[in-house]
Order: sequence, then structure tokens, then C-alpha cells
Amino acid sequence: MKGRQKGKQRETEAETKKLEVEAEDKRIEAQRAQTELELQRRTLEMNHEKEMKALDLQKQQQASTPETNQSNSSRASAPKLPFLNESRDDLDAYLERFERFATFQNWPQDEWATYLSAFLTRKALETYYRMPSQTAGTYKHVKQLC
Repeated sequence: MKGRQKGKQRETEAETKKLEVEAEDKRIEAQRAQTELELQRRTLEMNHEKEMKALDLQKQQQASTPETNQSNSSRASAPKLPFLNESRDDLDAYLERFERFATFQNWPQDEWATYLSAFLTRKALETYYRMPSQTAGTYKHVKQLC
């Protein structure tokens, strides 16, 4: 009898150990997935910041040229375009607003996709960064996918 009980006890201990190992594996996998998501989020944020800095630098360079200063003097008090707020803004209306703003600012249409990306947030920004480079550089394609 004792031999059977010890055998059962060993089986139970082995099964418990197996379940503990499986649970630890699942915890590690979940932690790895969470770390990977955090890394993707940080990468998106860094890319967004990089583009914003590039736009700021471009604006500073444009502002430092005499002919730009003269042509923009009437726009000194022009309003700035706010970031897309997905919980508040209708995307189609925002894109129409962006197009009008870009036209008013005399931005070249071939650069609109890059400018727009600086104003995107959350899901729209994530969608933009998942686009292939050739598509992401064309406003028409970005507008269709966002």
C-alpha cells in the first residue's frame, strides 16, 4: 500500500511541478510580449519626435531666409493646426482642415504626407508607421489608409 501512495504522491508532485513550469513559461511569454509592445510604442514616439524636430528645423531654416520672412509677415498671427484628437475629431473633417491649412501655408503637396504625420496621434499614427515607405510618402495613399 505504501508503495502505491508514494507512487501517487510522486505523480501528483510531478504534475504540480509541470503545471508550475507551464505557468512560469506563460508568465515569461506575457512579460516578453508586454516588453515588445512597449518597445514598439517607444519607437513610434521617438520617430514622431524626430519628425517634429525635423519640421521645426525646416521651419527655422525657412524663417531665416529673407524672402520667406517677407512672404510670411502677413501670416505672423496665423493659427496653428492642432494635433488630431481621435476621441474628438472626425478624421475626414480633420484631413479637409489639414489640406486647407497646408494650402494656406504653401506647403508643397509632395510633402503633405510627412507634414500630416507630425499631427497624427494614437491609432492614426500607428497606421502611418506601419505603411511601406513608398506609400507613406504620398499624401493620397496616407489619406486613404488613415
